[in-house]
Amino acid sequence: MKKILINIFIVMNLMMMLRAQLDAQAPVINFVYKPVTFVQNYLSMWRGWNMFSPNPLRTNQYIDAKIVYKDGNREIWDFPRPSSNDLFARYMWGERFRKYTSDALRLDTKSFLWEDGAKFVLKKIMEEPNAILPEKIILRRRWLPIPKWDKKFIPHREAPKEHYNVFEYYTYEVGQQ
Repeated sequence: MKKILINIFIVMNLMMMLRAQLDAQAPVINFVYKPVTFVQNYLSMWRGWNMFSPNPLRTNQYIDAKIVYKDGNREIWDFPRPSSNDLFARYMWGERFRKYTSDALRLDTKSFLWEDGAKFVLKKIMEEPNAILPEKIILRRRWLPIPKWDKKFIPHREAPKEHYNVFEYYTYEVGQQ
């Protein structure tokens, strides 16, 4: 039994490594990789090729939260992004958290996650010393189109000069639960 489990583990890992080189849209691949897909999704190990050719992402995107207090004060709370973490945190959970916020929490098709996302923000705010309970938490999408490199080249690590577009897509009333 031990040898069988070890062999399954090795085969699953090899299949995960090979999968990145195969056509993700092919029906045969999707059928063969059904058990591997379950494991990868459960462990958040699936990595797509969105940033690479032939169809790379065309926008920089992230989400944040506008916190509104009863006295009218407002502040912006940023969800952690890999660039705000140290090296260890970036590779241990930062990239997965970024993928979760940009590929799930941001989307209309995943609206069932929005309330939990707002409650996460509330929990993090209330962990601060001298925290004040907010009245509302508003989740916001922020995005900036990425220009084609041959039209407008932006050097690595240079901040874009344009402002991000902002759209408030979910409001959580804190006192209403």
